[in-house]
Amino acid sequence: MAGVGGNDKRVMDVARLVLAARVAERAGVVDRECGGDAGLRARVEEMVRQQEMRTITPTGVEEGEAGVGSPLSKLSLPGGEKGRKFGRYTILEVLGEGGMGTVYLAEQDSPRRKVALKVIRAGLLSRANVKRFEAESAVLGRLHHPGIAQIYEAGTAVVDGVETPFLAMEYVRGVTLTEFADAQKLGVRERLSLMAMVCDAVQHAHTKGVIHRDLKPGNVLVEEVTERRGEGTTRTEATSLSTFVTSSLGSSATSLIGAPKVLDFGIARVTDADVQLATMRTEVGQLVGTIPYMSPEQVAGDPNALDTRSDVYTLGVMLYELLAGRLPHEVSGKTIPEAVRMISEQPATPLGAVDAKFRGEIQTIVEKAIEKEKGRRYQSARDFADDIRRHLHDEPIAARPASAVYRFGKFAKRNKGLVAGMSVAAVVLALGVVGVAWQAARATAGWSQAEKNLAAATEAQKQATAGWSEAKKNLAAATEAKHHAEEEAANAKGVSGFLTSMLTAVDPETAIGRDTTARELLDAAVLTLDHTRPDTPLVEVTIRGAISQSYRGIGHSELAEPQIRAAYALAKEKFGEDDQGTLEARRNLAIVLMEQGKFEEAEWIAQENATRAARVFGDTHVITAQTRGELARLMAETGRLKEARALYEPARDVMARDLGPEHKDVLSVKNNIATIYKALGMLDEAEAIQREVVAAHEKVLPPEHPQLLSAQNNLATVLQRRGKNKEAAEVFARTLAARIKVLGEDHVSTATTRLNLAVCLVADGKQAEAEPLVRQSMAVYEAKLGKDHPKTLTAYGNLAYILEDLGNAAEAETWFRRVLAGLKKNTTGGADPEMWSAINNLAMLLMKEGKLDEASEQFRDLIQTCEPTVPADHPFLAIFRNNYGECLTRQHVYEAAEAELLRSQKVLEKKLGAEHPRTVKGAGRLAALYQKWGKPEQAATWKR
Repeated sequence: MAGVGGNDKRVMDVARLVLAARVAERAGVVDRECGGDAGLRARVEEMVRQQEMRTITPTGVEEGEAGVGSPLSKLSLPGGEKGRKFGRYTILEVLGEGGMGTVYLAEQDSPRRKVALKVIRAGLLSRANVKRFEAESAVLGRLHHPGIAQIYEAGTAVVDGVETPFLAMEYVRGVTLTEFADAQKLGVRERLSLMAMVCDAVQHAHTKGVIHRDLKPGNVLVEEVTERRGEGTTRTEATSLSTFVTSSLGSSATSLIGAPKVLDFGIARVTDADVQLATMRTEVGQLVGTIPYMSPEQVAGDPNALDTRSDVYTLGVMLYELLAGRLPHEVSGKTIPEAVRMISEQPATPLGAVDAKFRGEIQTIVEKAIEKEKGRRYQSARDFADDIRRHLHDEPIAARPASAVYRFGKFAKRNKGLVAGMSVAAVVLALGVVGVAWQAARATAGWSQAEKNLAAATEAQKQATAGWSEAKKNLAAATEAKHHAEEEAANAKGVSGFLTSMLTAVDPETAIGRDTTARELLDAAVLTLDHTRPDTPLVEVTIRGAISQSYRGIGHSELAEPQIRAAYALAKEKFGEDDQGTLEARRNLAIVLMEQGKFEEAEWIAQENATRAARVFGDTHVITAQTRGELARLMAETGRLKEARALYEPARDVMARDLGPEHKDVLSVKNNIATIYKALGMLDEAEAIQREVVAAHEKVLPPEHPQLLSAQNNLATVLQRRGKNKEAAEVFARTLAARIKVLGEDHVSTATTRLNLAVCLVADGKQAEAEPLVRQSMAVYEAKLGKDHPKTLTAYGNLAYILEDLGNAAEAETWFRRVLAGLKKNTTGGADPEMWSAINNLAMLLMKEGKLDEASEQFRDLIQTCEPTVPADHPFLAIFRNNYGECLTRQHVYEAAEAELLRSQKVLEKKLGAEHPRTVKGAGRLAALYQKWGKPEQAATWKR
């Protein structure tokens, strides 16, 4: 460690070895490492004695521990008996015990009140350090904030002849932050609001020059606002507390949201210059705090590296745990050196990988708070709180995800394997084989133009001596254009020659008597390419790119990946990172990875591509817009619909301006925007755009072109969502027949349309006809994508729904549970809109089977998953609330059922219309509720 002398480093190294050893073995480690060096032994024992000497338990909770009978054993604490005096305090009971000392509930003589009395462990502070303790305690005493437990007094008392430091603090009657949130079953928004309040309190401490250094859920207690907070609370304090909560949460705050209180500034560091003169620096290498919540600079043991941003990191860890129910680094059971290494070097598990409902802004906010580099974190607790509240108020947040370049740098440094996420393919984009004929036309046109430019430049050179400079420029430009055209022509010639050889490469004996398949042609092309490399890198890059996209077109993305990777690597090596051909290869690589569900790597690549394109071509260039469109597609695939929309719409405008409103690339983007609108519940807008896309494709494409079929499939999904089931079924049937003819029975796109048609049949009550279609699509998905791919899970869910309707509840429940098990294995966690129906259907089945408690829990979890992702008036959310209301009615929880049913009915009437089957069903449920509740007038109203 820089700045640490040799002796100091030896003390630190030995102390860490001791702390990493088992408790019973620590004395032996001291003997072995120190030998006869009494000075070294003394310094090591002092450092370890000052350490909390905690081990990380599987739950992440710290427990005091020391070796009995060893030189490192605990010292006994004075004044522990009930009724014993400690200065002017009377001990009532023990509230808690840790490495720094014991906290008692005590009664103060004057003024008479109950306090939390923290008695510092005897011997932890030497007499020489008492002045330092008192000076820092004076600063802590000036912290006056409703979110911080007030320190009434700090000093020392002589007990059993030992001068013992103590702190008398406000006694807070409450439970820890996480216990409160879990007990109250708080949702995501309430948990975020609580954390913002904790940040406010910490910010106050920071403005007073105090860094906490031991923030953790156990040091934040929550007491309910409407309860009396214990004896001694004044009206002023109660008013201040109420104001604090209201200002943090708004006027709608209820007794269910408590007031968090930050406790235990016992190891706080004071940053005031005047106080530092009177303090002793923390020992070099000393770890003070609770390891799972420490920042990288804190676990490094360098006190000089700590500042207020270290507390910000810990606040981020606390928010992560409050939301996800686990820590960002799984340090359970690890030795201290292992835990330190994990926190310092390993990336935290993304919050969205724990539960996909946290993807997007929430994950971005938490990731910024727990950045390993201080300069990349929020620079204050206030900044952290402000961004939380911006998210809660649907305002743009200040944090932005780490750039692809930065993340790639970290990735390469760690040299770890990638963890590929799986998500629902909610956006169905056009596929197609990229041809190479355009290159020949482009080369010919370029050559002709180059000859014209060269002739013009030569003539200008002859006739205009005065314009020699301009003519020289024209000549250079023409020569460059000619050179480029020659390259293009050579490239087209090379590609054409290779394609000719590819067509003749299939084994004649194998091909006799049958048609050669596209797969065989492509496989032969790869063999030829691997054994006979083209003359120029440009030809090879072009060919490999075409082969890759052709593999994609016939449904083999796994074969497309190695070809586009090779093309990208060669383009990067020969042409550079920012060459247009390299950008194109990188873009296609991201697409291939996305189609295989490798979303994390795909997003890194797409993000880097968009960044480079903007730098090379500018923000308003069409190439930049295209790269941003691919990044938006990734965001949509992984459930971040609002973020995707924010990128897609400007990209569409730029591309339409430069390419024309009916260019195929513009239509693809419009197609994807419509799909996002559908998922967000904007059904009118989605249908209008999809019809526009279909009409534009029909003008220029044959009836069986893949892009047209994709657009038709997506239009039908919107129609089906809007209740236009008959029209949707007709479009699905027509599209399915064409896809079978063009792509074959076992293509993934064919399976998707077949599954969509089955959904329409179910809506018409034709479950028996739908079942074989679902099973056929399910088999294709299993073979092509795997059993845990989101599309496969969607098919499982649809099969379960059909089996339920056919009376086979037992098998239906098996399939529903398989869907949920698959979701837990995926990084999506079920937060993507296309997967919600599976969770809802399991809850409905459980409700029908009379398993009301489990059904109710499923409905609650589903609603909490949806709320952060879609608008409050989204039809899906309304349907789930309506189903939950029915479950509550069956549980005889009538008031809660009424609230859910009325809230959802209003949305259903607005979004689907009064005569939609869902709306009518909701009205019937309200009538049934009021009938059971003994309110016949309301029941009659809803029956009408």
